Amino acid sequence: MTHIAVLGAGVVGVTTAWYLRQAGYDVTVIERESAAGMQTSFANGGQISVSHATPWANPAAPMKALKWLFREDAPLLYRLRADKAQLKWAMQFLQECRADRADANLVQMVRLGLYSRDALQQLRADIDIDYEQQTRGIMHFYTNQAEFDAAIAPTERMQELGCERHVIDINNAVNLEPALYPIAHKLKGATYTSRDESGNAHLFTQRLAERCIEAGVKFLYDTEILALNTDDYSARPHVHSITIQPKGENAQTFSADSHVLALGSYSVSLMKPLHIHLPIFPAKGYSATYQINPRAPHLAPFVSLIDDEFK
Repeated sequence: MTHIAVLGAGVVGVTTAWYLRQAGYDVTVIERESAAGMQTSFANGGQISVSHATPWANPAAPMKALKWLFREDAPLLYRLRADKAQLKWAMQFLQECRADRADANLVQMVRLGLYSRDALQQLRADIDIDYEQQTRGIMHFYTNQAEFDAAIAPTERMQELGCERHVIDINNAVNLEPALYPIAHKLKGATYTSRDESGNAHLFTQRLAERCIEAGVKFLYDTEILALNTDDYSARPHVHSITIQPKGENAQTFSADSHVLALGSYSVSLMKPLHIHLPIFPAKGYSATYQINPRAPHLAPFVSLIDDEFK
């Protein structure tokens, strides 16, 4: 049986391991943390949002970013520093801000999003996995007229591509989400995508990892991945093994027939010795969890919400 090593036990690595195992492969997942979903997937926003497919890189982004440089409360903080990798990423980002590139990227993101959402719904039906999922749709709301106006064209483009995102007026927005009523006088409009979802990414990753183990997938936790070992003489080097270091042990070699790299931004340093430069630069996000007052549950949002202006 072909043996595949999946490097990284985040939501992407664990889901990849599940599908590979279902396809009949012998699978080992290698992860430096002590459990699945403990890095980027740990406190993820948790939206299954095809409707949020407008690329960060778009014609309006450079001017917004320039304004945000001088604001400590900016929706996206970009701190300039003497970092060659950051500068290279920024230049590539600017190249993608052209209108033609932004549209091409939107098309790909919508297609990938639709496929991913369908795959998740099918997976949920197949194995009845519970991860605090909600299928109430996603609403983007706007308190700035210019931001709302700018959202109409991408929304129509998404509709052409099969994403059921619709522009709705303030009354519809408040009816769908009564928690918006206190700021109804500030709203300029909204969009709503009924088939989008939300859920707990950390819980999904850990519960799917449990299903993977039941299906025969092996997990090597507390194991650092130090290097990808290749045939140096090849023009296109083949990774024949990896160097790993289990916690408290010496480095050792681990072999598999194929390898899947699912380490997020940590993938960059592993690929660099192979002269493969991944255009990835890490961004830090923040999330907060609040206990809902049981005496006033109506004050909490029912629909998953996105404030587009403030990200």
